[in-house]
Order: sequence, then C-alpha cells, then structure tokens
Amino acid sequence: MRRVAHCTAARARVLSAAARVGIIALAGAFAAGCSELTTATPPPPATQPGLSAASSGPHYGPLHQVSKDLARQGIRSFNQYPDSTLWRFIEASDSIATVGIKSPQAARGFSNRGKWLVSQSDWQAGQMAVRAVPGATVTRVDTLVPWVMVKVQGVATLTLLRRLPHVEYVEPALMVDMRLLDNQGCGEPLYSGPSTRTASGDTLSGPFQWMRVDRAWHFSPGGRGVLIGLSDTGINLGQPELNERFAEGQSAGRQITLTNQVDATCSHGTRSAGVIAAPMNGRNIVGIAWAADLFSYKHGNDVLVWGEGAAYEAVRWPAYANGRISDIVSMAWGTAVEYGSVRNEILLWHYNHNVLFIASSGAEGVTLYPSSIPEVLSVNAANYDGTAPSSAAEPTDIIAYHNLAATAMGWEGPDRIVNLGQASAGTAAVAGIAALVIQLYPEASNTNIAQWLVSTAGAACGMPPTWGPALINAEAAVGGVCWNKSISGPNFISWDSWDTEPYKDVAYSVTVSGGYGPIEITWSNGSVGPTAIYRWWRGNWIGHVSVTVRDAGIPFPGYSNTMQVEGRDWSNPPECPPPQITCN
Repeated sequence: MRRVAHCTAARARVLSAAARVGIIALAGAFAAGCSELTTATPPPPATQPGLSAASSGPHYGPLHQVSKDLARQGIRSFNQYPDSTLWRFIEASDSIATVGIKSPQAARGFSNRGKWLVSQSDWQAGQMAVRAVPGATVTRVDTLVPWVMVKVQGVATLTLLRRLPHVEYVEPALMVDMRLLDNQGCGEPLYSGPSTRTASGDTLSGPFQWMRVDRAWHFSPGGRGVLIGLSDTGINLGQPELNERFAEGQSAGRQITLTNQVDATCSHGTRSAGVIAAPMNGRNIVGIAWAADLFSYKHGNDVLVWGEGAAYEAVRWPAYANGRISDIVSMAWGTAVEYGSVRNEILLWHYNHNVLFIASSGAEGVTLYPSSIPEVLSVNAANYDGTAPSSAAEPTDIIAYHNLAATAMGWEGPDRIVNLGQASAGTAAVAGIAALVIQLYPEASNTNIAQWLVSTAGAACGMPPTWGPALINAEAAVGGVCWNKSISGPNFISWDSWDTEPYKDVAYSVTVSGGYGPIEITWSNGSVGPTAIYRWWRGNWIGHVSVTVRDAGIPFPGYSNTMQVEGRDWSNPPECPPPQITCN
C-alpha cells in the first residue's frame, strides 16, 4: 500500500488490532441534536474561493487529450510541459495561473509533511519577484499554502515566471479543459442490480450486502457523528432524500450542507451522495453512512476533471466544511496531470487536521491525480463477478463493487432508483465504510484508518477474489469476524503396508479474529471450537472436513468452508484413483 507511515496531526488518532477487538460494544444512546438543512456561508478570507468555476475563458482543446497523451508518456507534471503547451492550459484558465513560491535554494516551498519550508523573508521576496515580471499581475495571495494567483499576459510572461529562482511551479488556476466535456459521468441509467428491503423499508443495494455493509451496521450504525466532505458535481435540490428528508427516520439528528451551488445540473454528485449517506427512512435507497453528516461542495459539472473547476478549492472547501473540519473527503474525480496546489492542499489537511482523503484511482485507462498522491486512499471498482470494469486503471489501494443503487435527480421523479458505476461508485462506497470505522474509532489517525480498511480487505478476511487489489470488507473493518476461510490440517492421509493402526485421528483448526461475540465454530463431525479431531479409517476414499464460523452477536448466517481429504491405503491400492471410490 502506498501509505505514509505516521500522522503528526494535533488530533492524531491511533488504532491497533487489540483496540479493534476490544472496542466492539455499541454502548449508550446516540447524542441527540436538532437536524437541519443549511447552505454554507463563505469560509474566512484565507480559504475563500478566488475564482469562479464558470469561467468564460476561450475554448481550446482538446486539452484533455493533450494531458492524457502526455501522461501515457510519463509526463504528469506541468513542470515538465514546455512553455507553449503550458500556456494553452493557462490561457484556457482565463490566463490566471497559480504560482508556487519557494526559497531559491530549495526544491519546494511546502513539505511532504504539510509544513511551510519557505521562510517569511523568501515568501515576501518571492511575491515581489513575481510582481516585477512584465505582464504579471498578482490577483490573490494565499495564507495557508505558499502560492499566489497571477494574471499572465502571454507566453513571454509565463517564460519569465518559470525562470524565477523563487518559483516552484506555474500551473493553470482552474482544472482546465474543453468545456465541451461537461456532463461526463452525468447520465442516470436506472438501477437493475440486485436489492433487498431493510427492516425500515429502504432499498438495500445487493452489492452492499456482498461488501458486508449490513453486517457492519450492527457494530457501527450508520457513521453517527462523522462528517464526510463530498467534492463532486453538487446535489440536486429536487432530490428530497438529500434535502428535506435527509434527517428523517433513523437518520434523525444529523445535518447536510450544500455549498457553491444554486442547483446541480450533473447527476454524479447526487448519485454519489446517495450511495454514501442517503437516509434510513423507509422512502428510497439507504446509504452506507446513513447517520453521518454530509458537506457537499460543487467543483464543477464533470466527474472527469480534465474539465473546469478551481484546483485547490476542490480540496479546501470539502476539507474545511464551513468551519468544521471533515473526517473524510470523497473525491470521485481526477486529472491526468498533477497540480501542485492540489497536492499541497491535501498534505495540509492530511497532516495538520487528520482528514482522510479518498479518491478514484483511474478512468479511461489513465491513473488519475490526486489518487496517485501517497496520502490519498485510491479506489477502483469491480464488476459483480470480480473482473475489472471498462475504465479501470492501476495502481490502486482497494476495490469496491460498482453498479450500486443511487438517488436520482428530481426532474423525472425523485423516487427513481438509478445506478452509480465505475470507480466513482467504489469511491463512494469506501467513503461510507470509512465513516463506519471512524464512528467506532474516533481517535484513530487517518493513516491507520486507511491501513485498516486495506488490511481487512480481500482474502485476508474471506472476501472473494477480484482484479487488482483486495475487495473491501465492511464487517471486518469495523471489528467483525475476520476469517480467511482456510482450514489448517492435512488433506492427504495414507497408510503404508507396515502400518498396523486401523484409523488415524487428525486435528484440523481455523483461526478467527474479531466479532461481536460469542463466536460459534461448528464442524461437520459435530465438534465445536477452533479445533476438531477427525477420525479417518484405513482405506481408499474421498472425505470432507467442513466448518461454519458464525458471530452469534449479530442476526446473520455464518461463513462456511470445506476441505477435501483423500485417504490412501498403499497396501491395498485402488484399481482407479479417487474420487471414483466405487472401484476400491
């Protein structure tokens, strides 16, 4: 896993396997509180957006094809672009660039641990040097990260800026592209996958059950008290599940906040929000984190953000969340080129404020940025049979199923159940499951939460195989049963001609951790407990050892597995080999 070793945040949180097993009880009632729908007021000046995503700049392109083609050649940084190519991107960004400031002797102005490296004197000198460049007009000076926004007159000005010893990077202030790419990922196909009904009457997506989400709810009911920041295409005001109904039923007492939007015109954010946090109220689908708070920031009208949208804002707003720092930021978008301003924002909030960033790892065969940042938990998706979807790209940290039941735009009926697919669905699912873990372990670090999600995924805790990395297991992630379904013991029992014993007693065992308890382990010979003795009689045969592991603390069936065992008597070998045991 591409995860950094340690979180140095002031509220750093520690999670251990021992704590996971020990802190399982669902103690006490949930905190009461009034729920409300709010629209965000602007953050303080240091975090207030400096650009509108609805830029009226010239349409160039296809810039997304330029960035993707260069990425496939290994050119992923604007610092690697020649001036003429970079200028195309900056001109499409209303000729406004973000300029990173550093000390002349340093490679960077912001550290990999989210700290300023540039001294105050060099910070001031860098600003003065930028202002002195002919054709450069500083329009904004940031106070959280060492960069300034600059109106660039032309390619000659750009060239001079890039040569300054105080400049780390020059990049477009907007995540620019052909605006003709708007509405990528915005369709609303109806959901046709499997589903069931919860006791509350909500539609439960079948893949949620396969990822053991409903089991996880018995340990962590809905992510209560966790704040999820959603950086996406906004939420449609006509979808009542994400507006006036958001805090109904068992989801009462929580809050949703919508910002940077009048209304959403792309369904992607509405569908993502539904998968993450639709309420448990008996009216529509239920989301994974149905008790969590949600802060929605609209970064633009396109999921594949080769398109427009202010770069740093797509991280800062959902992380800052109108004054309350988010526990999780879900980012089902990306670019083919790396933005220094985005990287530094993620480092700032990851290390100093313990925010867990989760992002889609790829689309159209290209690994997306910022999922490639080590501090980001990168997610992709799997088809129901475990194979890779059409847009999958590696590398990635974890897999979740896609084609999930989601909430619809209100235009054609808000109670329709639509589909969310590809890595976007995986990202939403992992964000919701992460909220369940944080509800149980609120003092754990973002790094340890990410590591725990990965370490309990896949075959390690009994999930089926998928392409790429391991499939997420919500039950094991929140402290439920973790069993890799293996049975320890011999699968071949033999007698030689000089053996005199008529039978052999053989031990078999399983190793199980976690669970609400008590854990019931039942063997096919009637034994109970982690170890069973099977008596095998001399002969030539095919036998079986079967075991079922069940957490009796939750109302679900157990997990079973069977090992085939072959017996062979070499003093009286069969005429034909097993399993044709009739020819002994």
